[in-house]
Amino acid sequence: MEKKKFSGLLRPFAQRLWLENVIQALVAAVGISAAAGLLCLVFSFFLPIRITILYYVIICSAAFFAAFTVMLFIGRPDTGKVVKRLDKAGFDNRAETCLELIEDDSIMAKLQRQDTYRKISSFPAKRIKIRFDRKRAAICLGAVILFTGLSFIPNVNQNVLAAEDERREKEEEIIEQALEKIREEVEKADLLPEFKDKALEVVKELEKVLSKDKTLSEKLADINDAKEKLNDIYADDKLAKERQAAKDAAEALANTTSDAMKEMTEAAAEGNPEAVNSSAQRLLDEIKSAGNDEKKLSELQKDAEDAAKAAGSSAVSSDFEKLAEALKNMTEGSADAQDSLKSALDGLKDTLGSISQNDASSFKGDASEITQDMLDSLKQQLSEQQGQQGQQGQQGQQGQQGQQGQQGQQGQQGQQGQQGQQGQQGQQGQSGQSGQQGSGSGSGTGTGSGSGTGSGSGTGSGSGTGSGSGTGSGSGAGGGSGAGYGPGGVLSDTERVYTGDVTVPGGNESAYVPGQLDENGNPQRIEMGEKEAEEGCVPYSEVFGEYEQNANLAMDREKIPDSLRELVEKYFTGLE
Repeated sequence: MEKKKFSGLLRPFAQRLWLENVIQALVAAVGISAAAGLLCLVFSFFLPIRITILYYVIICSAAFFAAFTVMLFIGRPDTGKVVKRLDKAGFDNRAETCLELIEDDSIMAKLQRQDTYRKISSFPAKRIKIRFDRKRAAICLGAVILFTGLSFIPNVNQNVLAAEDERREKEEEIIEQALEKIREEVEKADLLPEFKDKALEVVKELEKVLSKDKTLSEKLADINDAKEKLNDIYADDKLAKERQAAKDAAEALANTTSDAMKEMTEAAAEGNPEAVNSSAQRLLDEIKSAGNDEKKLSELQKDAEDAAKAAGSSAVSSDFEKLAEALKNMTEGSADAQDSLKSALDGLKDTLGSISQNDASSFKGDASEITQDMLDSLKQQLSEQQGQQGQQGQQGQQGQQGQQGQQGQQGQQGQQGQQGQQGQQGQQGQSGQSGQQGSGSGSGTGTGSGSGTGSGSGTGSGSGTGSGSGTGSGSGAGGGSGAGYGPGGVLSDTERVYTGDVTVPGGNESAYVPGQLDENGNPQRIEMGEKEAEEGCVPYSEVFGEYEQNANLAMDREKIPDSLRELVEKYFTGLE
């Protein structure tokens, strides 16, 4: 009883926590559904997976409802969670103690419950604040934004699949239109009902096999097979019609004066090739025996004309017409009558022989030319469509490669430019270092090689014996090519001018340029030979005037003896 009463008092707070649980479950479900869509989208960038908008909707919806259900179940507020939230809201463990003593009938337990009930009754449920996990919400929002952003990035695999779908749709359209025209042509064709049904069945079967996902070569092979089947059907239809024509011709020759002609047509209709050959020979003998008997030849001519008329529009009718024309020529005494007679009889014998042997191959190629042309046109259209798609794909790939190549070239140029800038800065730094070395004692004449801060060689020509203890201000006026010795007795090369002869200071000696200390504390050395020295030279005409001006300025600022001043002036005069 007490438990039921306590649960009733907790119901408003439980509903409040249920609302909190629903909100948190919704946020988590949105994030998980976005993550599922993002995962599929990332896979689509690396794998040729065909994912349409419908697939995304299905995947994201399934992930949303599954996540919402699970999170709603996990976070459901039971009685224990409700009393803990109440205690945190200011009940000071009253609610949890009441729950523990709910079945205790002691006086203290009853008093505690009554106090708790009063507290709960006077405590509004809205004071239980709905918690919102901002961290979870931020993660979910990030997944949604990332999924939305990636969906706008061009996807090569999806573009390829889209192009393939477009190609397939175009092929299906071409096939559908072509087969519809072929079907109409078969319907209009003069075929016997049984052969027309067979031809339509071939077209239907061709439509079925071409709808499958096959390569171009396989589809072309299927079209060729259908073409051959239609040729066979048309040939069988032609054979059946020729057999009927032979029967009709035999009926027309029922009252003929030539038994050989009648038996020849009957043998063909009955399928007796031996009788056809023997009857053809007897007919030839009969015509020859008639000789110049115009009456007999005319009767035979009339029989042939009646047979041709009865055979209708057929090869049998055409052969009987030729025979009638040959007999007419014999009656008129034509010079080539015998040749035309032999040719006509041979043709009639071959046609009736094929009919008697049930040989449809003799009528191959007599299928509807329109139907065959349509099939050939279908093959050509499919080949052109495939070639066009392949050319577009190749151009797209070349364009992409060209763009990448251009970007790579630009990157390389940028890197070269950066290296050039760094090299220029390094050269400036080296010049500064030379100036610092120039402050030491040098062997040059004048005030010593250390008085200048320019090239570091002082104002001497490099051949004097100055003391080297100069107090130069650092501007340097030395333009000499002499190699003064700096501090520590290390060879210090001055800036040199180009006079036409390539020389290395100290003859063939190697020059030493102090470098940074290595990991062992030793200065790094760079050995320079003739090639490196030559690359460091500049034509003296470019720096001569500047050096002379710097030298004069230095002599004006410093207390230079007249003898040394005269020596410097002579040096520059000699360089001119």
